[in-house]
Amino acid sequence: MKYLNNATFDKLGYINEINRLFLHPVGLAMILEDGGDIKILDCRERKEGLIFTFIDEQFKAKSELILENYSDRSLPRIQKYGWSIQPLTEEEEK
Repeated sequence: MKYLNNATFDKLGYINEINRLFLHPVGLAMILEDGGDIKILDCRERKEGLIFTFIDEQFKAKSELILENYSDRSLPRIQKYGWSIQPLTEEEEK
């Protein structure tokens, strides 16, 4: 198995996309600290969640690459498993 270190994971834009798409709407934020540790900021008391205050072209470009990669993998997953995002119910593998 190959692993990405936290710095590479962040540099590729995955932390930003996880925040933007999933964590910020529920009031959480994943943060990479200077020492390389990942922490989760908990602002769940904010009913409106969190937002980025600045999105630049580099941010957008990384997001587009991640979404393109996601799209490229959706069809093979549907063909093999019958779904792109794993459902919460157990299903047999095709």
